[in-house]
Amino acid sequence: MEAFIIAIKYIWFAVLVLSMGTAILLFIRQIRRGKECEISCGNTFKSSLVPGVSRERGIALKLVCFYILWRILSIAIIFFLKSVFIEGYTFSFSGIFSELTRWDGSHYIGLIQNGYVNIGDARFHIVFYPLFPWVSRIFYYVVGNARAAAFITSNLCMCGAVYFGYRLFRMDLSVKDSVFGTLMLILTPFSFFSSMPYTESLFMLLLILFFMALRRKRWLYAGICGFFAMLTKNFGLMLLVPYVVAVIFDMAREGVSLKRILRTLSPVLLIFLGFGCYLLLNKVVTGDWFRFMLYQKEHWNNEISCILQNVTNQYKWFFISYVNSPEVRYPIWLPAILTTIYVFVMYFLTVKKVPQIYSLYTLACMFFTLMVSWPLSIGRYMMSVVPLYVMLPYVIKKDWARYISLALCAALQILVFFVYSCGGNIM
Repeated sequence: MEAFIIAIKYIWFAVLVLSMGTAILLFIRQIRRGKECEISCGNTFKSSLVPGVSRERGIALKLVCFYILWRILSIAIIFFLKSVFIEGYTFSFSGIFSELTRWDGSHYIGLIQNGYVNIGDARFHIVFYPLFPWVSRIFYYVVGNARAAAFITSNLCMCGAVYFGYRLFRMDLSVKDSVFGTLMLILTPFSFFSSMPYTESLFMLLLILFFMALRRKRWLYAGICGFFAMLTKNFGLMLLVPYVVAVIFDMAREGVSLKRILRTLSPVLLIFLGFGCYLLLNKVVTGDWFRFMLYQKEHWNNEISCILQNVTNQYKWFFISYVNSPEVRYPIWLPAILTTIYVFVMYFLTVKKVPQIYSLYTLACMFFTLMVSWPLSIGRYMMSVVPLYVMLPYVIKKDWARYISLALCAALQILVFFVYSCGGNIM
């Protein structure tokens, strides 16, 4: 088994080097094309099969309705399965929110109720970025229930992500492909987190709006979305990659001037400002600008470490360390391995087909995730990487393959959602 782990390490070393080399070479090739450099704006739809903006909005609204119905149905199925398979279980409407609030979701509920504090176990919650609990607190004042407020925030944001996600996909895809990509966004196995008290749906909404602004060269709007995304998740830092790349492509195409540099690059400072606000929050609450890093290391066993070693550890933990602990092996490390493979496969299959700002952002998010020494939630983290849903229609083209993919994802989501609702190690 040790020889197998060593082989895995060499394989992933080759994959990581090849992915980085491919990204660099394609980036250089785009720059050298000058005036023919990849166009980063997308003011028109790729296909004119659907006449009129109103029809496009109609399709987007239908997808939002599908999401709402699917979420209601999936929750009903989950509680039905619990009543069938869990001995002594009794369903209660009053307990729905509490039963669906697990793991980090409970910490967000505490932040909504009490804000950030520097005493007791709640002091560790400074590692969670503030925008989601701040937005949820608005609804908390209205409904008087922190859990209900968190669920309202998540689901409203997910409705927005579905609506604008379809609109974003239409910049590159036909109606049919855009609908498929949006359905995959709704049905992917870990997508149920977008309805729970987590930051995923809010971050996805901001990410989609960021890319829509970036594709249309609305630099200030992109910077504003980046600012709020940075206050939502640490993945907001990765928005620097597509933003800077889009600016470089724009200059390669239109020419370089001081006015253009100031107009295009100054809004990127808003992303840094968002991170600065989070650091300021750390300072005000704990007295230390970087206390979140200390708590991540000491309380959550997370720190920045070697990417190659972290990838290899996934296989070591699955095949060796946790072989006798199925409650950890299958819910945590199997999805981590499969998700990592899936992302790199999608990257290599579509790197020459999708806008490079998408492929580079996806790669940056994957590398950023693999920098963490204890990656318990790779499936959830990568679920919110929206460009993956633009890539899917380029890979899955046949109708029958798409139907199978959607059905399989829906079934897997129910399974993963069920394990999560029962307190399993789905994080």
